[in-house]
Amino acid sequence: MPKELIQQYESKKIFSLEKKLPFNEREVTLVTGYWDLLHYSHVKFLRACRNLGNSLAVGVRVPNSKPGRPILTPEERLVVITELESVDYAFLDITGYTPEMISKIKPKTVVFSSGEKPSPEKQAEISLLVSAFPELSISSIPRQSNEISTTQIIERILSPYTMVQTEAIDLNQIKTKLLAHAENSLAGRKMAAFLVDEELSLVLSKGINYHPIVSGDVNFINTNTYEHQQQLPRPTHAEIDAILSYIQAGGNNFDKSTLFVTAMPCAGCAEQIVRCGIKKVVYLEEFDNNYGELILKEAGVIVESF
Repeated sequence: MPKELIQQYESKKIFSLEKKLPFNEREVTLVTGYWDLLHYSHVKFLRACRNLGNSLAVGVRVPNSKPGRPILTPEERLVVITELESVDYAFLDITGYTPEMISKIKPKTVVFSSGEKPSPEKQAEISLLVSAFPELSISSIPRQSNEISTTQIIERILSPYTMVQTEAIDLNQIKTKLLAHAENSLAGRKMAAFLVDEELSLVLSKGINYHPIVSGDVNFINTNTYEHQQQLPRPTHAEIDAILSYIQAGGNNFDKSTLFVTAMPCAGCAEQIVRCGIKKVVYLEEFDNNYGELILKEAGVIVESF
């Protein structure tokens, strides 16, 4: 980010530790952090810091030991922080809490976040402030939400699900929706399968007993087969249809998914389920033999019925 942009803000909120400070001694609450990919938990935390009653000075830390982090440059994060209503002053924190920084700013209160296991660095900083500045008030404010963090945002962006057309679902309604989806099948025995991330309550893909639409005569040698009775070729089973749909959409995160099916997979489908790495199968009806179930359980797949 060009330095000119920082200079545009400098007369408003941004200050430098090398220059005269825009506030008086023991006038501000001080808190520092990385504030990378600013999110609502950051906003709520800083508002809680400001509610302590003093003007709020926020340090934007520059170094970080995590590879590839922060995502945004210090200058970018600094300018974004200044746009928050709760922030009165902001500066680039090059060193972290040091006696020199505290002696320069002379804050009334320093805030640390709580609700997570403190890092050795944070513990060392707290010990330093307590021993070197006994007159300093140190406050602890809980993290405002465990549901969101910069790391979680990055994981969402990198998730294979971003390539897949997912659908939110109430897990208590899967059975009803599964049976309803089975009605879309053209096969004689209507079956359906949902590939689901139970933790996120997302349907990753759907499948049905799939029949291609064919025309012309179908000749059978074995007249005892179910296909002969139907005069249709053997369908692709619903679970394979769901797996193929997920792969075609760019998905590959099978090891976190559960396969919900209207019937216990046959042996052939069970082999493919194991090969994909699916960890759990939930079925509604039994199959005409237990080969599929044996294959799944032998491979360590969790098998449950509705």
